[in-house]
Amino acid sequence: MPFPIKPFIFDEYTIRQLAPTGPGVYGIGNSESWIYIGLADNLEGALLRHLSVLDTNIEEQNPTLFAWEKSLATDRAARKIALIQELKPLLLALAAG
Repeated sequence: MPFPIKPFIFDEYTIRQLAPTGPGVYGIGNSESWIYIGLADNLEGALLRHLSVLDTNIEEQNPTLFAWEKSLATDRAARKIALIQELKPLLLALAAG
């Protein structure tokens, strides 16, 4: 099952307004595909770090959206793996290819 919420615009304002400061998993993507799936203790902080770091593999893929879901520390790793298998983010394909 993909993220239970619709993706939001990947910008600082939206992240600060909507992303929780608690733990969970998140995805960063664009209109064509998911770019990256990650996990964090602080979803808002992780997304803001991705937004502020320039010249990364994520930025090269022109990210325009993000989604997240809260999850317990004990469930996050398994959920991240499930999302990667389902959504097939580009960064794994780029690393393998």
